[in-house]
Amino acid sequence: MPQSKRCLLKRLGMSKKTIYALFDDKEPLFIETVNYCFEMSKLSEIQILEDESLGTLEKIKRILIVLPESYIHIDWRKVYAGKDKFPAVYGEIKARIETDWHKTIELIEQRIEEGVIKPISIPVLKAIVQATFEQFWIVLN
Repeated sequence: MPQSKRCLLKRLGMSKKTIYALFDDKEPLFIETVNYCFEMSKLSEIQILEDESLGTLEKIKRILIVLPESYIHIDWRKVYAGKDKFPAVYGEIKARIETDWHKTIELIEQRIEEGVIKPISIPVLKAIVQATFEQFWIVLN
């Protein structure tokens, strides 16, 4: 077994047998990992939204760049490269990036109405951010 797998199993306090008792194969395990990472991102977003010391504009800036510390250890090139081998995992990542924008959109629309942000097409802004994140996968690490 490669050193990285032994290290992961040790950190989890589980044996390989235990992991495969929980997951039939790698793909469901990877999907759960993706969901965990995005849930951590959502927790970071909630903390930003609830931070009364931040103004709306600062909240927008922070939400658009929120990446939990757990992302630092992910080799996004491998994630992107694995889209053919694990299409369901790639699809889950893509779906998570494309959904759950309502709080961010509300903040942006609020600032546009207040005249703090120049009017911008929300679908265009969303497409720009999504495309940026997808390119980020390729070049990170």
